[in-house]
Amino acid sequence: HGDSPHANQLIRRREWILKPDNTFAAARMFDKLVVPNELCAGRFRPFLEDKAVSVLGSPRYCDEWLTKLAEFLPISPLGQSDAKLKIAIFLRKSNFTTFWEEVSEVVQMVSAFKGIEIIIKPHTRSGWKQSLTKEAALLKLSNVNIADNDTHSAHLLSWADVIIDIATSVAFEAVKLNKPVLAADYLHAGRSTVANFMPETELRCRDDVYKKIEGFLVNGCDSFYVEEHRALFLEEMIDVNGSDVLPQYVALLEEQIQVRFV
Repeated sequence: HGDSPHANQLIRRREWILKPDNTFAAARMFDKLVVPNELCAGRFRPFLEDKAVSVLGSPRYCDEWLTKLAEFLPISPLGQSDAKLKIAIFLRKSNFTTFWEEVSEVVQMVSAFKGIEIIIKPHTRSGWKQSLTKEAALLKLSNVNIADNDTHSAHLLSWADVIIDIATSVAFEAVKLNKPVLAADYLHAGRSTVANFMPETELRCRDDVYKKIEGFLVNGCDSFYVEEHRALFLEEMIDVNGSDVLPQYVALLEEQIQVRFV
């Protein structure tokens, strides 16, 4: 099961009851359930015995896979930019509760700063459902662009100086790269994992957005994280049992084969 960008449970429309989600009970069909971290494991533990759950770190954001991924990526379609501060905004899937009116306000406010360029990345699988990407007030802004599906998240992470995140796991890769993530938790109905581990990333109101952007323009983007917070995030969410994550998955698969055929 993939990484969880939310530290809380009630994040989608019409989710009103705080109890174990029976959706995850389907995992009983498997001999083993593998999750990247304890946050993800918590969804399944009410329905599975402890021995059925293995917590092995994040195969998506571990060092080995990020190095390999860089070899597969096509050439970035993003050109050079003269902007003083380049910002990528990653949107969540449309079934999660997002406060779109305020997202639009934030984009327009940030775009009014001099020397800013913004690229908005709709969610890959349901971005066409998100009204923000069709909003006339944003489309007319010369320094705001909507990324198409040929622009991979990794391209945007490489291009951007700062990431504004509305609770997506893409932010995990930005943290790995030591690029500032602004966890815009007040723009959605959740508590982001990034902000939960690193309070210095959290945006709680429009004033916070303004102050952070102004600070980056004046002081640059270095030394953004409290390093102890970032290290704890990487340890508990990515490199759970050490930085060699993928060999643990190989070992588990080999173990399961031996158990079945011996």
